[in-house]
Amino acid sequence: MVLTTTPYLHSRSNMFSVIVSTKQQHVLESVFLPSLEVTKKYLFDNDLPPLQLILVEGTESLCKNYNKGIDQCTHTTRFFIHEDVDLNDGRGNPIMIRCHRYLENTPGVDLIGLVGTNETPAGFWWNCSRESIVGHVMNGTEYWKWNIDNPINEVRLIDGMFMATRSNMRFSEDIEGFHCYDSDYCMKIVQAGGKIVVIPHMVKHMASKKDLTNVSLDYYNKKWKL
Repeated sequence: MVLTTTPYLHSRSNMFSVIVSTKQQHVLESVFLPSLEVTKKYLFDNDLPPLQLILVEGTESLCKNYNKGIDQCTHTTRFFIHEDVDLNDGRGNPIMIRCHRYLENTPGVDLIGLVGTNETPAGFWWNCSRESIVGHVMNGTEYWKWNIDNPINEVRLIDGMFMATRSNMRFSEDIEGFHCYDSDYCMKIVQAGGKIVVIPHMVKHMASKKDLTNVSLDYYNKKWKL
């Protein structure tokens, strides 16, 4: 497994660390990296330290990839983002700046997502009831918009396509593959007394289909007695 870190580090300490587990370089370069320019421009225009971008290449386990990324972090605020996520809302709003400041100024919050639920269903988080979901996301050609009137929504589980935290919690490497890692992480945060919220932001998740190989549904359900 290859770990690479972007070379454009600043002489000052980095603003925050962004960890991306990548399997498809062309998706990373065509979807996520272009949307990252909004945040990089904001940091540059406001004379703020740059972000640290950590790319972890590998197809074994998302939990293992993310933990390898954590080992390279140089800042307390960490973002875990999928390579097929476009964060550009068309209005130039740098969601990572907002999340970073919210985490800094709200000690009781340990984890931020862009879509989630206040339920804890067995299996995938999206097995919850639709009325419990909060978020603002376009997934492929399907547009989802639920309860975004409130600026902040407290939840129990979030989708792992975008996760922001200042917690030192690591991912559970007993969760294999590329699913349930997010719900497992959320359950650990809640178990430790932490708080999880969703901040509304229009995001495009460009996943063409779900990779259901090496899914740990039965193991995850037994682990958390669901």
